[in-house]
Amino acid sequence: PMMPAAMTGADGTFEIATYEGGDGVPMGTYKLVFVWGEFNLMNGQYSGDKFKGKYSDPKVSEFRLSVAGAPVDLGEIELATK
Repeated sequence: PMMPAAMTGADGTFEIATYEGGDGVPMGTYKLVFVWGEFNLMNGQYSGDKFKGKYSDPKVSEFRLSVAGAPVDLGEIELATK
């Protein structure tokens, strides 16, 4: 199964990719999940979740993306930690 993903830039913008950067996603409806990992300089990977799993479960995600062909602007998505 495909697993589209995105990394947020310093300014908060992102582009979702399926196979390679900037290629977008196939048409359809998606549930969005969010994980705020910390970058480990020693191994060059992200780990953990500063949101503590609050937005990482697609079964309960309230965030949706519908793609019908043209680029989609999701506007501003506000997420909070405790």
